[in-house]
Amino acid sequence: MIKEFGSSRVTMGVFPKHYEGFMSLCELPDFSALELDKVPAQLDQLLDEARIDLAALETGEPLQLLAGLEAIDDRIEKFWSVVSHLNGVMNSPELREIYAQCQPKLTAYSNEVGQNRALYEQAQALADSAESDSVLSAEQRKALDNLLRDFRLAGVALEGEGLSLIHISEPTRPLYIS
Repeated sequence: MIKEFGSSRVTMGVFPKHYEGFMSLCELPDFSALELDKVPAQLDQLLDEARIDLAALETGEPLQLLAGLEAIDDRIEKFWSVVSHLNGVMNSPELREIYAQCQPKLTAYSNEVGQNRALYEQAQALADSAESDSVLSAEQRKALDNLLRDFRLAGVALEGEGLSLIHISEPTRPLYIS
């Protein structure tokens, strides 16, 4: 899925066929094609694919990092925005249950990315490289600076006791009350 990134944005062909029934990057979502009972499994599959793509970015070229992370985040955002939007405008017990089931998965994934030392080191290597100023636009440089800030705020750079303070166990009861 993520193999090569040019200087242009990745905009087409990001969703595998099994997502295109209700969502593609170049059209408005087909809300009527959304099967709520399949959303958790589709999200699991999407997050598994994202983790595979993240692993490739961990060992790839640092210059590919920004476009790669953007493509991964875009896929997840486009998928989840459909569910989130429906939850906001057509709330129902079934949708609340699906939303509450999926939200912790997204939170865990987000924490995994924020705590990914290999990605942080790739971003830091890109920021420290002599060629970064000549190959990154001002917008890309700002995105890189923000990415490094977000990694630091997530605690990826902490060591020892500081690191143990940021680990929060999963709640024993749902945070979302239906």
